[in-house]
Amino acid sequence: MVTVWEPGHRTAILAAAAAGAIHRADHVNASIWVNEALAAGVQVDAPVAGMAWVTHANLLLRTGRHEEALDVLAHTLAAFEAAGASSYDLGGLRGTLVWIRITRGETGEARDVAEELLRLARQLANPGQLAVACGALGSVLVTSDPNGALAALRKGLALIDAGASDMIRGVVLGQMARVHAGRGDARGVLQRIDLAR
Repeated sequence: MVTVWEPGHRTAILAAAAAGAIHRADHVNASIWVNEALAAGVQVDAPVAGMAWVTHANLLLRTGRHEEALDVLAHTLAAFEAAGASSYDLGGLRGTLVWIRITRGETGEARDVAEELLRLARQLANPGQLAVACGALGSVLVTSDPNGALAALRKGLALIDAGASDMIRGVVLGQMARVHAGRGDARGVLQRIDLAR
């Protein structure tokens, strides 16, 4: 049996391969695959349509090109909103925008995006989107409101452990470890690191 891939599937597969390469710090292959995914293009109503652009922004972020990452994501989000993209894809784009804003030290803007993401995730009632939104909000609050951060991160982790997408499990546990480190709780830090393995 031969599988025929829709154009959107090819783009998603290339983006997933690029994302894996980014996590392995293989930025050369990540760049090749993300550029191929972007060149292939995809309609906004295709499965995981925003993944190529999210991966592109993450690659720029990981290679220290924060301004370009923000620019790519802002333009992509505006284009997807104008084209009537799904709430799911818009959520993925907004979640990435939160991480970029945090990395750039723009916590006020990151919090605004995270709160909007959480509001939309609740409307969508998708556990994966809720986990991402809770993780994003918790990450924003780590330094300004550690208790609020832990509450949001615990909700995100509970959703992940209940079967929601685990793509941000390591991030959530890492942010929880940051809160424990800020409190001088070495045991709490080590527990989160153990859970992340």
